[in-house]
Amino acid sequence: MKEALVKARYGNEAGTAEDGRAFINRAETHYVIAVSGFPGRMAQMGQRNPERFKQGSFLKRKNNENISPEDFRIRGGEQEAEVVLSFPRTHEITLADKDVEFQMKMGQTNIRRRFKLKDMIYNDELEL
Repeated sequence: MKEALVKARYGNEAGTAEDGRAFINRAETHYVIAVSGFPGRMAQMGQRNPERFKQGSFLKRKNNENISPEDFRIRGGEQEAEVVLSFPRTHEITLADKDVEFQMKMGQTNIRRRFKLKDMIYNDELEL
């Protein structure tokens, strides 16, 4: 993913761009999940009471404690919004977890999405 972003930004100079190499080699401190397509009114609710929505969101791993988000942001306007959640990497997700489920509750809306970790391997590494 990082390599694709660098190629999109720097084009033919992606291999030599110092900023690009630094971005690729940077150790990430959070797992980030973005959920788009929310109605604008939900964005307004989230901006008024972000802690409520943050508390209803987590990453669930089998036989491990849930990972709660450290940060919750809402982007968008009156028509449509996107929610971006950042979960700390201090709770490591490994292939031994097999899968991770994202759960989020915003008002009457419940979102669940399971991610199979074996499908997230790139160059023999789990890339999250």
